Amino acid sequence: MKKLLFFLLVLTFYTPLLFSQTIYVNHAATGSNDGSSWQNAYQNLTTALTAAHANTAISQIWVAKGTYYPSTTNNRDHFFNIRRNNLQVYGGFAGTETDLTQRNAVVHPTILSGNIGSTASNSDNSYHIMVIELNPSNPQSIDNSLVIDGFTFSEGNANAGSVFNSLYPRYTGSSIFISCNFNSINITPLIRNCIFADNRAFSSGALTYYGISAGSNALSIEQCTFQNNYAGYSGAAIDIMQLDAAGYGVPGVFSVAVEKCSFLGNAVDNYSQGGANGGVGAGINTFGQGTLRVNNTTFINNTIGPSTSFAGTYKGTAVSVRNGGNTTIVNSLAYANNNYIPFYNIQSTLTFVNTSVYNPGSSALDLNNPVANNIYNSILWTDNSTANIIAVSNGSPTINIENSILNATRQGSITGSNIITTNPAFTNPASGDFSLQPGSPAINSGNGTLYNNSIYGNGDLEGNHRIAQTSIDIGAYESNSTALPVMFGVLSAAIRNAQLLVNWSTESEVNNDHFDIEISADGKQFKTITTVKSKALNGNSVTSINYIFNSSISGWYVLQMGTLSLLLLALTAPLRRKKVIVLLFIIGAASILSCSKGDTPATDKQSRLYLRIAQIDKDGKKEYSKTVTVVNQ
Repeated sequence: MKKLLFFLLVLTFYTPLLFSQTIYVNHAATGSNDGSSWQNAYQNLTTALTAAHANTAISQIWVAKGTYYPSTTNNRDHFFNIRRNNLQVYGGFAGTETDLTQRNAVVHPTILSGNIGSTASNSDNSYHIMVIELNPSNPQSIDNSLVIDGFTFSEGNANAGSVFNSLYPRYTGSSIFISCNFNSINITPLIRNCIFADNRAFSSGALTYYGISAGSNALSIEQCTFQNNYAGYSGAAIDIMQLDAAGYGVPGVFSVAVEKCSFLGNAVDNYSQGGANGGVGAGINTFGQGTLRVNNTTFINNTIGPSTSFAGTYKGTAVSVRNGGNTTIVNSLAYANNNYIPFYNIQSTLTFVNTSVYNPGSSALDLNNPVANNIYNSILWTDNSTANIIAVSNGSPTINIENSILNATRQGSITGSNIITTNPAFTNPASGDFSLQPGSPAINSGNGTLYNNSIYGNGDLEGNHRIAQTSIDIGAYESNSTALPVMFGVLSAAIRNAQLLVNWSTESEVNNDHFDIEISADGKQFKTITTVKSKALNGNSVTSINYIFNSSISGWYVLQMGTLSLLLLALTAPLRRKKVIVLLFIIGAASILSCSKGDTPATDKQSRLYLRIAQIDKDGKKEYSKTVTVVNQ
């Protein structure tokens, strides 16, 4: 019986060879400039991107170390342009590698620079370094199969108030401008392992998102650093806008996931407009309806300024959420050495889960007619005993607080339980160490039911086990914990053209043997469909490693909630029922195999498939990634 089931699994999940092409870019190459190898690499990234748009068989672009410019003629409206799916653009190569795991973006930085003109002035720098957009003449969905990984974006300067060609605002998105071009079609690329530094914008955003997120798709920003970026209105590092809420008449909402990122020294003021609403969100700003989840991320010394002589709100040095959004901050830390308020909620929903917020002289959160506020297993603290740790600038909000530590002085109506008002005993706030001292009231004082491992992951901000002792701790750090054997990075899964595509990365691996990819029809009962060996040498690595799994599922997805469920049931059913269930599965499998390759798979948007990855040590111990929904594309 087990052999038969194994045969059916192999039959159903047969993995074909995929013929794809990698092309190479190296500004110092001296060969034939055709991208066929490192020796013959394209010398310009623009040339490689043009080739990738002309030939969809090109699935990867490898770019060697060095500095690349979006214009060779000092035209500020030129940018690196990407308009297609199923393309992975990687930087950080020395120019000799034969395998993706050999690259080291720290040692071999690949810089995409907007400093196209005079090096002594930024006034002639590029308005946008890169634009990711739906093709204006033939818009097609873009998802996480478009990957930008391993680049430094620097010195973009979107400093004008005009719009180029009716599509490209010169006042926002100085590093990357992501746009649906006013189409209600999904555009959710993956931006990973990138640095955004020293970019400026007249209005908003080193990275700006004017996009639509359809279904369970989300713009993913993973393991990125945003440092010393400036905007004259909102969202100095990241600005997210729902086009419909801004009056553009484009239906759809945004969904953005920011994970394992750092926001350092970004600044926002209200230089561009001077009205009452500007000067918000030095780290991240959202406007309109949509969801933002920030996980395992730090906001350090982001500021309001330098031009604060103009009228403005001047709140939200870390995050501001405005006009209908729903934002969750998990396993994260925000602190600053100034008195401006880190979080600002205006007419939106904001939830903290196991997050630590410290403001030495003022409030941690300001509320302006918010929809909802939830504080779970979190610390909001100030050393100023007379300051309201939660301030209310407008309205009469209710704040739901559970198992959290906050100063006793606060505004708003408080509901909830287990609210602690004693000092959380951070180890050394002056040096930026917000772990917990022994005896801290935060240790073992959280509520584990408020923390969802399958969504948020098993690790705290430091990468240690989220629950180390009897109960979960309050705040971003777990006390007396040990490191996870594998630090998972990004994880995404999609069904596209009858293929199951799974992408994941690890930040580090210790004693790792392999991964099991598991699927479920209900998000509860999971079964392994394949095993992938660790790429780390002897199972140990301290650098990021990327993994890709592709499997043919033509027909299988047609019956994903039927035949697959029967298979899962057969694997767990009592012996008497197995024979009947297996017979039904064989009939279903035969129907699958009888379908021709030209058949169109069913695309029932209501059905769901879930996926997670189990990591197994060499000694047999197991840890799980978060669970993701498989996106049907």
